[in-house]
This record gives sequence, structure tokens and C-alpha cells, in this order.
Amino acid sequence: MRRCALVTGANRGIGSETALLLGARGVRVLIAGRNVDACEQVVTEIKAAGGDAAALQLDLAQPDSIRHWLDGLTENVDILINNAGIFPDPGISVFDCDPDDLYRAMQVHLHGPLQLARSLVAGMQARGYGRVVNLTSGYATLNSMGGQLTAYRTSKAALNALTCILAAEVEGDVKINAVDPGWVRTDMGGDSAPRSAQEAAADVVWAATLESDGPNGKLLRYREVLDF
Repeated sequence: MRRCALVTGANRGIGSETALLLGARGVRVLIAGRNVDACEQVVTEIKAAGGDAAALQLDLAQPDSIRHWLDGLTENVDILINNAGIFPDPGISVFDCDPDDLYRAMQVHLHGPLQLARSLVAGMQARGYGRVVNLTSGYATLNSMGGQLTAYRTSKAALNALTCILAAEVEGDVKINAVDPGWVRTDMGGDSAPRSAQEAAADVVWAATLESDGPNGKLLRYREVLDF
């Protein structure tokens, strides 16, 4: 059976590399992002390699954008990869954090993924198969939480909590996990990062295609289980 995956923020970085790897594995990939032209470029690459994909405009900062897409969805989504992210407050003290930055980060990292999961995971359970991968960060782990980056840290920590809550409620062969890709060379991570987007994407795809006896409700980094 051909699986179908939705990858948010798939127009660049880890998201686009994840989409390319899934397409190479025979998965139909829905390439979601704010820049639909960039999404179309990823679709072209996947199709050129013999895969199947479609582009869609989806802005996780806008609940109506998500709702509109979900209302028009006509195919089953077996794999949901919540990759889209923003980094609104680098180097900003908690005392100087802009409330608007916190709101936007929560919308993209928590409310958007929750809105998608509430709609799509029910179908996964009904069909008896599903995988959800939430892209998180080492900045969000409570046992090593530091200062600054308030909007980013708290919103990703909230996504970690959502991962655990969803995993506790699903039944059957449905896995909900968070993946920390490490420090990656992307627009967000910068050129000094030690890992390539391709390396990080391979870990995401591994989590998105876990066997039935794989982990559920866990934080995964470099394919190993860590503490949240």
C-alpha cells in the first residue's frame, strides 16, 4: 500500500530533504509551505526522480489556512511531519521577549500541529496505521533549559508536551514522537552547524517509518531515546 505524507515547511532545509527522501521511498508527499512556488520546485525534484508529490500553500501561523486545507482534503494522510518552524527571538532575554513573538511561535509550533493532528490522527487510528513526527530542539529540553530564546524554547517545549499527550491517547499501530535533529546547516542553524540537512532528514524519515514495535511518545535524537 502506498503511504501518503504531509510535510510542513517542506520548501527548504530539513523539510525539503525529508520530502525528497520520502518520495524516493515511494511515499506520496504533500509539500506544504507558505511559499507555494518553492514547494513546487521540491515537487518537480521528486517527480523527476520517479516519485509522486503535490504542493500546497499552508501557513501554520494562520488557523484559517489550516482549516481551509483540511476542509478540502480528499486523501488519507498516513504520515504527518510537523517540521515548519520559526526562530523569532535569538539572543533576546526573557525580560525583553516580545509577546507577539511568543504568540507566533506558539501558533506555529503548538497550535498548528495540534490542529493538524486532531484532524489527521483520527483517520490514522481508524485505518490502523499512522506516524507523526514533531520536529523539536535541544533548546526545549527541561533538564537543560537555559536563558533567552523564550518564544522558541517555550513553544518547542509545548510541542514536546503535545507529543506525550497525543501518544498517550492513540491506539493501534500509531506512533507519535518528537525528533531533535541537532544543530543543522539550514537558514535557521547557520553555516557553522556540524550536521547537514540531509543527515537530519534521514533521522526524521527513520522516525516517520518506524516498525510496529518502535518507540511511541519519546524524544529521539540521532535515533536514540532521550529524556524530555
